[in-house]
Amino acid sequence: MLSDTVHGAMADERTRDLREAVRIERGLKRERTGRNWMRRNGKATDSAVALLDGVTIRRSHAQDREALERLAQLDSRRLADGQLLVAEVAGELRAALPLAGGAAIADPFRPTAPLVSLLQMRAQQIRTVDAGRQNGAAPSGAVRAARSAPAGR
Repeated sequence: MLSDTVHGAMADERTRDLREAVRIERGLKRERTGRNWMRRNGKATDSAVALLDGVTIRRSHAQDREALERLAQLDSRRLADGQLLVAEVAGELRAALPLAGGAAIADPFRPTAPLVSLLQMRAQQIRTVDAGRQNGAAPSGAVRAARSAPAGR
C-alpha cells in the first residue's frame, strides 16, 4: 500500500504532466491557422488545454443535484447514489465520480479526460485517508496537508 506522501507526490506529478501538455498544446495551436484546420483534422474547438485553469475538485452538495442529473443525462448514464466528487470549471460541473467507486459521468461535448483522471486520483486519496481512520490510525501531516490543499497546487 502506498503512503499518503506518495499519493500526494503522484498527484503533484500528474498535475505537472498535464500542465506541461497544456503548454505544448498551446504552442502547437498558435502554429495552426484557424478553425478550418481544426475541423478538417477532427480537433475539438473547445481544447482540453484550458481544462486545468480554474478547475475545482470538491465533494458534491445538495445544490448540485440538478446539474448532476443534467450531466448524467448528457452522458446517457444513471446518476450514482451516494457521495460524489465533482470537477467544476468556471462554475460549471463538467465531470463527477462516485467516491464509493464506479464509473464517472462527464460532459460528452467537452474534453474531460484530464478532469476524470484528477477525480480518480482525488477519490483514491480520500479512500486511503478514510481507510486509515477506520483502522484507528491518526492522519499524518502529509494527509492533513493533502486534505486542505487546493487541486493542482
